[in-house]
This record gives sequence, C-alpha cells and structure tokens, in this order.
Amino acid sequence: MSSDVTICNAALAMLGDNPIQTLTGAEKAAKACNAIYASTRDRLLRQMQPTCARKRTVLAALAAVPPGSSWGAQFQLPSDYLRLLQVGPDGIRTSYSLEGGRILAAATSLEIVYVFRNTDPQTWDSQFEDLMVHAMAAALAYPITKSASLRNDLTAAFERMRKMAGAVNGQESEPEDLPDSTIQTARY
Repeated sequence: MSSDVTICNAALAMLGDNPIQTLTGAEKAAKACNAIYASTRDRLLRQMQPTCARKRTVLAALAAVPPGSSWGAQFQLPSDYLRLLQVGPDGIRTSYSLEGGRILAAATSLEIVYVFRNTDPQTWDSQFEDLMVHAMAAALAYPITKSASLRNDLTAAFERMRKMAGAVNGQESEPEDLPDSTIQTARY
C-alpha cells in the first residue's frame, strides 16, 4: 500500500537515512520531505502527464465575457488542474487561448482533457511511483547527506529513468494524427 510516507521512506532508504513516521514529524528528514514532496509530485505530474493523472471534464462558460478579446467566452480551469492536454472533442481541433487560469474560446461549453493533481499514490502506476521515489531521493540527497556528488549521481539516474518512463507513457495512448501540411496536399 503506497502512501506519501512510504514514498519518502523509499527515497530516504536510498540515501541511507532512517525512515519517518509522518511528513509532519519533528525529524530533519520529515521536515525536508514535507518541504518538497507536494511541489516535486506536482512538477513530475505536469512534466510526465501519466495516464493515472489524466481527467476529462466539460466546462461551462463564465458569465463575464473576456474584456478586450475576440474570444466569445471564458472558462475557469478546474481547481486540481496542472496541465492542459486537449481542448475540444477527440479529433476536433478547437481554437483557444490559456490566460490567467482561464481558457478563452468561442464556445458555450468546452470539453477538456487535463493533468490533475493526483495526490493519491495508491492510484499511481508502479513506474510513476518509482519515478517519484527517485525524484525525492535526488531532491533530498544534499539536504540529508550534504553530498553534492551523490545529489548529482541521483539526479542523473532520475533523468535517465524519466526519459524511459516518458517513452513507455507515450506508448499507452493512441498515436496522434497530424494534419497534412500544404506541401503534402499540393502533391496530390
């Protein structure tokens, strides 16, 4: 059963440190974990866009029209939003602009797919969880051990894992069809 604490303890074990009982504990390691865990998780979710953190929703237009804009409506992004992946129905290109936590578009409702702040490690796939452990180990290396070389080694190992995870994650979705360019259509 995965939790924020078990992920931090796995990272601390990689550093040769003692496990913690809670992120809010008084130990130096608990304080370090608590200081960086949420931002590390959110950054990694945003970068990796794992399938375990994708969500679909339909947004309703806000009453106020965006001032000084040619867009007909604005839509508030969900409170758990981290990154926008798609605007509009599958296969239909929808023009939009992302500004100040809102989407501007010419529509009365808007279908979106986005990366959400998935705070439940029990719903993460094993590869994302392992990536989170390595990200935490790299981030904690210097504060816990005071070793810049260990931090650099763990950061390099994390980057290699991140690239492999990105390749695997990219294979879990249907390939995206790109529209024909004008050069391609001119040949026909």
